[in-house]
Amino acid sequence: MKQKFLLLYFLTCSTCVIAQSQDKKIIGKIFSQQTSEPISLVTIQISSEKTGVVSDNQGNFEIIIPANLLNDTLLISHVGYMNRKIKIETLPNNFEIFLEEDTIKLNDVNVEDYRKPEPFATMKGIRKAKKYNKPLFYKISLDSAIRKAELEQKHVLLYFTTEWCGPCNFLQVKVFPDSVVREILVEKYIPLKYDGDALTSEKIKKEFQIVGYPTFIVIDDQKQIRKKKFGGVKNKDEFLTFLQEDLSETPVEISEEEIHAKAFKKKAYPPFKPNLGVDFGANINEKGGGVSSSFFVSMEKKRYLIRPKINYSVTHFGDTKAKFLNIPVDLGFSFYKGMLFSLPGGFNSIISPYYGLILNDINSDSKNDYGLRYGVECYVGGDSKIGMALFYNHGMKDIVFADQIYQNRNLTLSVFFMLSR
Repeated sequence: MKQKFLLLYFLTCSTCVIAQSQDKKIIGKIFSQQTSEPISLVTIQISSEKTGVVSDNQGNFEIIIPANLLNDTLLISHVGYMNRKIKIETLPNNFEIFLEEDTIKLNDVNVEDYRKPEPFATMKGIRKAKKYNKPLFYKISLDSAIRKAELEQKHVLLYFTTEWCGPCNFLQVKVFPDSVVREILVEKYIPLKYDGDALTSEKIKKEFQIVGYPTFIVIDDQKQIRKKKFGGVKNKDEFLTFLQEDLSETPVEISEEEIHAKAFKKKAYPPFKPNLGVDFGANINEKGGGVSSSFFVSMEKKRYLIRPKINYSVTHFGDTKAKFLNIPVDLGFSFYKGMLFSLPGGFNSIISPYYGLILNDINSDSKNDYGLRYGVECYVGGDSKIGMALFYNHGMKDIVFADQIYQNRNLTLSVFFMLSR
């Protein structure tokens, strides 16, 4: 009898261990479909059970599925969001899920707007469209978008744009707010938006050979291009046609239109294309101040610039007036390109070594001068620009006059004009 009892106990324990070993542990994270932000306090439970777990402040959760319930479904719910039901057997052990906001549709409601419509070409109209449209593009990385698209059986849509792009602004105001366009984008794609002027977009622009704006690219989970559109659209129907086109079975190569655009851009904007300009400035130092003017040749490529100058300046050091002929070379980097005062523009950081010659007889030992300038400038325009610059000039050669020594340092504020050749 004792042996039978031990055998029965052993079999029971073995069954529990085997059953327990077949339990499924699921770890996940929950995001909002509209904002891509994590959602806390989401209820996750097995459909046939009354108990479950909730997500933490970062949207993370962990749930153990008993082996006998692996054929059941997982119910995910939260106030203000649409419920999701997912078969447990299809879930990986670690996954991300996006909940869509729950909206109420009203039938037979006509809404008329008696306000004067904003022209799409004005910056005010563009800002209004951005303010009142719900977020359409996800703020997630490309790798996260690919994983999300694979899980939801969609494709990733890449949209390359800039703030100064006219056709892009038309899309922003006249096309993206359309309910049919938004519905198809949400249903079929994981859309991502890239600012072509942003430093963070440089790598992906190079990867997909972006030559102009707007550009739309549809990729698969291997980052192969399956569909592409270069240039603007005349109306929403043209964009809808692109969204609903079948995907190519083979990777899409660069189009003839893009080849022509690339050739034109290379011809019209050669590397370090020289443009001519002038600047006029005023400087101040600890003993006085002065004025200056320059003629320069500016050569720019992407975000880099080289700008040799010939500069003439007159600076007062107390009662002493020094005249300089300087040859500085500006070396610059554009750390911001975008819109300034509703116009294309940007900011450059500049460092400029220079050699100078003192023209009048004030220095007892040498007429040579040399030093370093560094500062920042802002501008509006494209190849032709107008802008302002603020520099600190650090001269290495002190000024000596009548047994007085003056430090050759000053702060210069200037305006510059540059014309495209």
